[in-house]
Amino acid sequence: MAVPSEMKALLLVGDGYTRTPSGSVLEATEPYLEPGNIAVPTPGPTQVLIKVNLASINPSDIAFIKGQYGQPRAKGQPAGFEGVGIVVASGDEPYPKSLIGKRVAFATGVSNWGSWAD
Repeated sequence: MAVPSEMKALLLVGDGYTRTPSGSVLEATEPYLEPGNIAVPTPGPTQVLIKVNLASINPSDIAFIKGQYGQPRAKGQPAGFEGVGIVVASGDEPYPKSLIGKRVAFATGVSNWGSWAD
């Protein structure tokens, strides 16, 4: 599979934390997210690149995009913490290379690269 240079994503509008908490319900995405295109990242030596098939929306995702979570937002980065997809590229280490073509579940951790992207 050829890896494109850009991908579609739901990008964070705000950064850091909110100054005005607004509860745990998401009535609309517009104040918090915007659709956009971003460059596809190149995996480091021990990393993989995943073509996302499914991504969850959990209460922690809602709190995060609203700036009410224990991790600061980074404006312009994709939202979402977890997903499922196919490994399409990897770094040079043997283990990441062994995952190419495999379906994996993943969590983004503190990378500020979310699962709500291709």
